[in-house]
Amino acid sequence: MLAMDPSRAMMPSGRAARSSPAGSGKTSSGVDGVGNLLLARLSPEDRAHLEPRLTPFEFRLGEVLQRPGEPVDSVYFVDRGLLSVVASDRNGETVETSMVGREGASGLVAACGVGVPYMTHLVQIEGAGRRAPAALCRGLFQSSAAFRDIVTRHTQHVLAETRQSAVCQAMHSAEGRCARWLLESGDRAGCGDLVPLTQEYLAAMLGVQRTTVSAVASTLQRAGLIRYSRGRIRILDHPGLERASCDCRKAVKEFRETVLALT
Repeated sequence: MLAMDPSRAMMPSGRAARSSPAGSGKTSSGVDGVGNLLLARLSPEDRAHLEPRLTPFEFRLGEVLQRPGEPVDSVYFVDRGLLSVVASDRNGETVETSMVGREGASGLVAACGVGVPYMTHLVQIEGAGRRAPAALCRGLFQSSAAFRDIVTRHTQHVLAETRQSAVCQAMHSAEGRCARWLLESGDRAGCGDLVPLTQEYLAAMLGVQRTTVSAVASTLQRAGLIRYSRGRIRILDHPGLERASCDCRKAVKEFRETVLALT
């Protein structure tokens, strides 16, 4: 069952949103001191071409960055936080098909392809990052073999995660999927053990009713794996939560680390 679209009551579009104040581009560091791992893998030449046009950007909860069928004018690189890529039915109900965290970028595949996304991209966990003009990324894709390789790897990861999500929705329990989602969120958002997320949003991402999420969260909490309080979930036992997660967790993580050269 699909859950209600959490973006309905949120900001209408990332295009009307704001960049961070000047000079606030300092972000949590990742590989080579860069928060976003995709940007960190750029060649020196591609980085020199792209970085002067990057602008700091704040991700606000529920903000819609990309809409289906609308031209992509910006690519968003996540330094901290988490974006969800969601599919909707004609009633406006949604289910998550993939995530975008520090390993990737929102709008990059569309910007370097047909120019319009097929699904909605919205902010699931607040944070910060940088955005670049889509036309700049498209030009770099056309001129740089190294950048094309990075985009191709990113695309492979997105496709693999989307396909695995279909398997996960059809075959795995809500408890296993919830455990997987919490682990993936902590890994990719840069938020560590504390995942700032309400049951309503988690229900929308998992495609289940809120009562189901409440029951699952209670089970995981009684097992000593998490603590849930006031819209925040703290992971208490990583190994235990890994054991509770479905098989998709290991499959997607291993493929991501291989195809994106994260190890």
